[in-house]
Amino acid sequence: GVQVAVVTGFSFTGLVNVDTEQGKNGPLVSMYNLALIFSICAGLYSILHTLYVTKFAPSLALRGETPEAVTRAILALREERKVIYNASVTSIVSFAVGASLGAFILFNVYAAAVASLM
Repeated sequence: GVQVAVVTGFSFTGLVNVDTEQGKNGPLVSMYNLALIFSICAGLYSILHTLYVTKFAPSLALRGETPEAVTRAILALREERKVIYNASVTSIVSFAVGASLGAFILFNVYAAAVASLM
């Protein structure tokens, strides 16, 4: 959760503070903006889903009248963990794509290629 929150913050900063007016390639700027917006959306989804799971999962286990309620809650948590993980990875990958595109907007081609490879 914390890592995705940090990446989401970086994506927002990149979207707001980076001057894309100097970019000469309009489609490249559009792809940069879309990648960062997608990263923000996936990151916020992951954060909110994590909050939802940590809020309601313990009560799901404790409200059950049978011992199987805890097992059911654990199985539900494992399924939700996959959703959160996929959203987190999507956010991080989208941020990496946006950062590479941002390098091509801000720097010359050779410097951008080196920055993208790093």
